[in-house]
Amino acid sequence: MTLHELFDMAAAFYKRREQDMDEKMMILAWQTSHIMNSSGNYKKAIKPSDIYKSIFDEDENKKARKGELTPVNRDEKNAELAALQAKFNR
Repeated sequence: MTLHELFDMAAAFYKRREQDMDEKMMILAWQTSHIMNSSGNYKKAIKPSDIYKSIFDEDENKKARKGELTPVNRDEKNAELAALQAKFNR
């Protein structure tokens, strides 16, 4: 087995472990939301997604993923900086 294959196996193992933990957390959020809703103490129904958001949801995580950098447009950055300076009179 090559070193590259070994690293791929380790990465797959940890990815699967993350998926298992995510699934357990979703089940726990589902169960907790049912307990909270059945108590009658809340005006609106609590959804499992209010308690726990999956780390594998693409819609939620596209904007802010761990370790990823977002490109910055210099013109937009300078315009925002000028607006802040004007706001605080500097």
